[in-house]
Amino acid sequence: GAFGELLGDLKRLRVEEWVPQIVDPQPGWIDLTLEAAAAPPQTLQVDPNTRTAILTETDLPFVLPLSFVNRLTAEYRNRTVLNFTRQMIESIRIQREGKSIMLRQDDDGVYSMDEAESINEQAVASIFDAVAGLQVQRFLIGPPAASSIALAVIITTTEGQVYDLDLVDLADTKGSTAMLFGPRSTEAPRLSDPQSTFRISYDVVEKLLSPLTTDQDGEE
Repeated sequence: GAFGELLGDLKRLRVEEWVPQIVDPQPGWIDLTLEAAAAPPQTLQVDPNTRTAILTETDLPFVLPLSFVNRLTAEYRNRTVLNFTRQMIESIRIQREGKSIMLRQDDDGVYSMDEAESINEQAVASIFDAVAGLQVQRFLIGPPAASSIALAVIITTTEGQVYDLDLVDLADTKGSTAMLFGPRSTEAPRLSDPQSTFRISYDVVEKLLSPLTTDQDGEE
């Protein structure tokens, strides 16, 4: 399993390159404590996005191999990237091919869509359910190269926090590569660097692309 493969990587661990300046661990770094017989514990702190790492009693930070960080994040990183319930979502805006759809939920859990007299409530509810507690298939290192955004999802919570979720590809039936930015306040501009990059299941993609009005023929 992934844990056994991670242990094997630890035994063969090699530094890919040294970082010439001191780096302070930040929220989101992974801590791994290593204990061996007749030796003091060593703590390995890893930034899963840049692969920069710090080891106890090592003077300089260093960059870890991609394969090791992938195994580390697969084993230990929380795969729930949007940790809130459906009731905590105020609105979801979906943008695709120059078009924008705004979905809202009121205090009674009733859904509405801007400029739509009748909506497919089941389809809208499935989008709120898919976004709330969104889980990833696996994390990726850094944003995808030469990425173009195929679908943008802007989630606003009842507490006024905004999350930007960008999907890069929609045609792969095994899932989609996505980038998550945020949270930010409703007044703040969109963040430039993603908080994390990952793969999500195609089931989520299908819900985001589903017809949302009762007279919609499948086109967005």
